[in-house]
Amino acid sequence: MSPDPASERAAHPRIAELLELLDESRAAVTMAVARVPEDARDRRVGEGHWTVGEVLDHLHRVDAGFARRLQKVVAEAKERGTPRETETSSVLDRLDRTKVTDRSRRLEAPEIVRPTAEASAAEALAALGE
Repeated sequence: MSPDPASERAAHPRIAELLELLDESRAAVTMAVARVPEDARDRRVGEGHWTVGEVLDHLHRVDAGFARRLQKVVAEAKERGTPRETETSSVLDRLDRTKVTDRSRRLEAPEIVRPTAEASAAEALAALGE
């Protein structure tokens, strides 16, 4: 049996809790998608609305971009000789989750994380799980 991916990737408690939150969020997204009939996942419900597949493609693009940015920041910090973080208190209370979960205010996604028109729910869900 292979070790838990979240614990394998992070030794620091703050990173471990963030990875656990990401894993929980991915599981919640997967469960939400499962409640949508397969034949409706790539159907647009109205003008200006994304399909389930497009939402998943967007999430994958955001996730991948965040991972690249984090790797870059960590590499730069190591290069500068920044000491390892010793604080272990939780950082979850500092996250502004309402910014992305508040559906009363429409946000415009930056071009780099906008989904492609060809985004399929099945492919995007698989990519998000990688």
